[in-house]
Amino acid sequence: SANAEPEAQPAAASSAGGAYRLQLATSRSEEEANALWKKVSQNQDLAGVRPEIAKVEIGSFGTFYSLKIGPFPDKAESLKVCNALKRSGVDCSLAEQ
Repeated sequence: SANAEPEAQPAAASSAGGAYRLQLATSRSEEEANALWKKVSQNQDLAGVRPEIAKVEIGSFGTFYSLKIGPFPDKAESLKVCNALKRSGVDCSLAEQ
């Protein structure tokens, strides 16, 4: 059924209820994901935000590293930050809750 248990997630997923996170690029290596975080962490809108790098197996494409950042207090704040990141050339989207 559609309500099956979601894929196992790191403990960070069970942090404060209502915490929004942004999904940034999915990189080929952990180093790339860390470099992207280093780049975006200069942004003053990201004070207090933590990175979460998750290893993701994508079928025949192989292993990728997904960078998510957060938490943000609400959807409006996360979208504001996402728009600021897009203006600086970093793709992002609202992460699945």
